[in-house]
Order: sequence, then C-alpha cells, then structure tokens
Amino acid sequence: MTSWMLMSATLYNFEIINSLTPLLKIMYNSTYQNTYHVSMSSNTWTLLLSVTASSIYIGAIIGGFGTNYLLNVLSRRSTMQLTHIIHIIGVLVISVCGGFTWSFGAIFIGRLITGISLGISYNLPTMVVAELSSRGSQGFWESLVGVSGLFGLFVAVVFGNPKVMGNMELWPYLVSLSIIPSIIYLIVSVLIPNTPFYLVRQGKHEEAIETLGKLRISNQVNVTKEMEAIKDEMKQVKAVTIVEMVTTKSYRNQFIAVVMLYLNLVLVGIDGVLMYSNLMFKEAGLTTSQASVATIGVFGAQLLAGVIGSTLVQKYGGRKMLIVSNIVIIISLTVCTISRGVPHSKHSAAVFVAVGAIGLFLIVWSAGTNPSIFALLAAITTEPTRPTAFGYAALLFWVSDCSVGVGFPFLQKYVEAYSLTPWLACSVVFLFFSIFFIPETKNKSVKEIQAKFGRSADEENKPLLNK
Repeated sequence: MTSWMLMSATLYNFEIINSLTPLLKIMYNSTYQNTYHVSMSSNTWTLLLSVTASSIYIGAIIGGFGTNYLLNVLSRRSTMQLTHIIHIIGVLVISVCGGFTWSFGAIFIGRLITGISLGISYNLPTMVVAELSSRGSQGFWESLVGVSGLFGLFVAVVFGNPKVMGNMELWPYLVSLSIIPSIIYLIVSVLIPNTPFYLVRQGKHEEAIETLGKLRISNQVNVTKEMEAIKDEMKQVKAVTIVEMVTTKSYRNQFIAVVMLYLNLVLVGIDGVLMYSNLMFKEAGLTTSQASVATIGVFGAQLLAGVIGSTLVQKYGGRKMLIVSNIVIIISLTVCTISRGVPHSKHSAAVFVAVGAIGLFLIVWSAGTNPSIFALLAAITTEPTRPTAFGYAALLFWVSDCSVGVGFPFLQKYVEAYSLTPWLACSVVFLFFSIFFIPETKNKSVKEIQAKFGRSADEENKPLLNK
C-alpha cells in the first residue's frame, strides 16, 4: 500500500492541471498584464499552457533517469522517503509561492520539482512490489500500482470541480492535498522493511529470511524455497550495466521489450486526453459545466475499470490483456476522430459518439493497458536488470511523454478533430509489437520467460516471434 501512495500522490498532481486550466488563464493574463502592460495573446497563452503542462515532464525525465543512480547508493525504502520529500517541496512551491504571487515561473518550477517525484514513481513502486510479492500473485499486485494512479487521477478530477475546490479561492489548497499521502508515508516508513532482494544483495541473509517470513506469514513452509529462488536469480549476474544491456543479445531483447511497453503506456495519447479532456469535451459540443460532469463520470468509470482490470490481468495474464486493449484503443481513437471531424450541432449524435469514444478509450486503457503493462514490466525483468532497464527506458518514456504534453495543445489548436491521429498510428505499431515480441508470462517461470529473450545457438538467426 505504501508503494501505491507515491503513485496516487504524483498522478493527482499531474492531473490537476486539467481542472485548473481556466484559472491558470486568468492568473497568467493578470501576471502578464502587470509585467508587460498588455493583454496576453492567444499564441502566448497556448505556449504558457504547453510549458506549464510539460514542465512536469522535464522533472520526470530527471527523476526517471536518476532512479537507477539513487538505487545504487540508497535502499529502496530510503529512495522512497526521498521521493516523497521531493514531492512535498514541489507542491509547496506551487501552492504557496504560486498561490500568493500568481507567478507562472513559480508554477513552472514547482511542477518541475514534482515531476522528479513523478518520474521516480513510475519506476520505484514497480520494483518494490516485484521484490515484495510472491511470483504467483505478482501480476495482481503490480496491476494495482497502476490502479493507485487512477485513484489519484479521479480524486483530482472530483476535487478540481469548480463547485468543490477548483476555484480561485481554494486552488492552492486543492494542489496541497497531494502531500497528505506523502506525509503519511514518511510517518509509517520507519516500520516498513527493505525488500528481501535488497537485503540479500547487501549480504543480510538472516534479515532477508525474517522479512520474507513476515511477508509470507500465511505460507511459512515456502519461505525457504522462495529464499533459494531469490538467491538463484541474483547469483547469476551482478547488476547489469547499460553497456551490457545493449551489447548482450538476451538483455538487449529484454530492454527493447521494456522500452516498448513503457512507450505503449503513453504514446497512445493518454496524457493528452487526461490533461485536456475538459477542452476536448467542449470542442465536441458540450458546455463547460457539462464537460466537467462528463470528465468526472468518465474518470470514475476509469477507476472502477482499473479495479476490475487488475483481477482480469491476474486471470488471463498481461500479454492477452494488452493485445485486446490495443485493439479496442485503435477502434475508439478511430471513432472519436471521425465523429469529431464531421460537422455537427451541440445536440447531434456525433457529440455523444465522440464523448463515448473518449470514455471507452480511457476505460480500456485503465482496465487493460495500464495494469497489464505494470504486470509485464515486472514479469519480463529480473532483479539484476530491473534498475538499469527501468532507468534508461524511463528516460525515453518521459521524453516521449513530454512530446505529448507539449504537442497536444498545438495539435488541438491547428488540426483540431484530427489531433489524435498520431497516437492512432502508434497504437497500430504497439499492437503488432505486443503480438509478435512480448512473451507470454502467465504461469511461466523466470527461466521460461527469459528463454524467450536469450535463445539457443541454433535459433540465433531466427526472428524473435513469441506466440
């Protein structure tokens, strides 16, 4: 649960920009007029909104890439504590400095700092859960990491409603809510043990056995067997470097799979939809109040879908769920683009088709893509490869994510109804990749999964197609 707190807090802060967009326009225009004595132009507003949205990605690139180095000098628990502290600092810069001064510079800097914690949150909780959970239940617990993020998104949308806290008087307190999970974690973290994998790597075998016994309290007879499996997984190789990842065939295939899974998470256009759903609903023909209600409804359904999706991932496996999700996402993006592209009035069927397609996209991403990818990331990597693979893949992930955050407002402005077509094309690529490259992990051992990446000599020249 403590791993999920970080994901909930950081994604709450990420999504809050969606609710605050109308307020930001007022604050930025006031600050701009006081500084330059002229009103802010439409192009300037688009640029400032883009920078506001994307500054969190710059921080996320730093955080995601830096996770690997932090884990080399700190324990999993200490890294988690540091990440929550960074998150608290960033939130206070936004809510206190930005709230008092209406300075877009303060908001940029605050979002950049919180972005560092966001970048780490996409790596660290997955590693911690992978090292704490048993192999049989790992997929379920990993998928809940994604669900915790959906919870943060939903809370941000509900409390960000103008009738709740998304107004000019309360918005600093709205932003500050996300420090509550961080404070709770810092208080209880002294009671949280380090993972057995970390303890074994530090040579603390007795402490690792004791920790594993507490974690598997309902199944003590398997503690010794699982401990041997941990030692067997770790004795094969020391922590793998990036040079080894890209020059060794089996590691390279694993690294490519990790990168593509991370990109599949974001390059279907999810961040653009999450941050600008209100704007998209209004452009589809809804009023401002209707768009806000539609966003809350869709995000509520998204959270429920995520909970259900976690059980489906446990039942059917991450690979099957990812393939089905990519197919439905392609369909929903196609329908949304067509319905937004045809001329319509505010009461025409095309409006409801567009809203329904966006809702379907978010629900399927939440029930399938999100939980299945978190489950697959843990399943296809091992303890020696996980920090390096996640760290460098996260760098590419957040650079790509930044392109979505920066580019989406401009796509919305200049190509309008066709702003989702780049992500539609990416979705087709990810569908084929998930079919032909990602191995089946359901009911497979670590050795069986890794055998799909490191093939025997007589298979060396064959293409890597995993059915």
